[in-house]
Amino acid sequence: MAYRVFVDGVAQPAGAESDPNGIPQSGTAFTPAADLADGWHDLQVTAIDALGNESAKSAAGSVLVDGTAPAVPDIAHLPTHTKATQVVFRWSSIGDVAGYDFSYSLGDGDTWTTLEGITTQSYVIKDLDDGVSAKGKVRAYDSLRNTSGWSDIVSTTIDLAGPAVSITAPDAAKNTNLSASTWTWTGNDGERGSGVQGYWVKLNDGAWSWTTEPVLTLSRLRRGANILSVKGVDNLGNEGAVSMAPEVTVVDVAIFDVMPAPGQHPINEASTIAFSVVGLHDGQVEVFLSSKPMEDAWRLVTIVNTPGLAKFYVLLDNAVMQPGPLTVTIKIGDVTRYCDYEVLDERSGFGFGRLRLW
Repeated sequence: MAYRVFVDGVAQPAGAESDPNGIPQSGTAFTPAADLADGWHDLQVTAIDALGNESAKSAAGSVLVDGTAPAVPDIAHLPTHTKATQVVFRWSSIGDVAGYDFSYSLGDGDTWTTLEGITTQSYVIKDLDDGVSAKGKVRAYDSLRNTSGWSDIVSTTIDLAGPAVSITAPDAAKNTNLSASTWTWTGNDGERGSGVQGYWVKLNDGAWSWTTEPVLTLSRLRRGANILSVKGVDNLGNEGAVSMAPEVTVVDVAIFDVMPAPGQHPINEASTIAFSVVGLHDGQVEVFLSSKPMEDAWRLVTIVNTPGLAKFYVLLDNAVMQPGPLTVTIKIGDVTRYCDYEVLDERSGFGFGRLRLW
């Protein structure tokens, strides 16, 4: 017994030059010589006996050939950073698929874990730690296991910690005669952080205020110790630990021992005025003559300048002083000392000035 096979009504093998009607075969199984195109195909068989008698064609048996893979799923993009401890990967639904394979990788390595047979359009990775990067990709397959290519890889990094703040100025506790001070600092959110958005700052026990710059100048500091607190905030809203700057202590100077004492003095005695200061740190010594700034720097002579004791001379001559009323004002920081003189048109002793000749 032999058999003639027909595929879609064409005797097999089709196109055989030795027998255009195909070549009968003895076996009861058939494998096409070439791959069948996608779609439905009918197969029929006739039986041939030893005398060459051939039966009618059998009823058709149909088979659906499907060698086309599904389209590649479109996986949803992820934010660069997230402050959630789980990551949800989502992708578009592909029609007429049996399921999806999802593959993910954690950290910097190139090790991937693939999960097969997912029938939903999402997968969740839970319990992730700060700084961990999560990458994912997906592919679809149909009922015959025709499989699409992998989707684009999407990734995100877990960011649970706020920026660290380092105070750069002042770098140590200091005393100052000035009621204004400037602080600077740096903010670092790390290589895997979402970046510094800004800073919360407060002075002493005051309210927190917002700034985006790592520098702050405040005026009218209170007398005594002043402490600035700073905490960084990243682009996800994570707040870092509070960093406290070294104390800035505002100290008022004391101006004393003004000689000659305010009052009436011959012109040569008033030509040199001496005074002492304690508590002088960084305050600028300014002298005014009857409300006008003393512009010549050489007129103010520094004898000694330490916080424990500082001494100065003010040198006057006829270019800035004439007989009559004269108010010498000494200003250091927020402290001002007014000295009212009546300069007499006469001299005492020898010469005109006590430290130098007129």
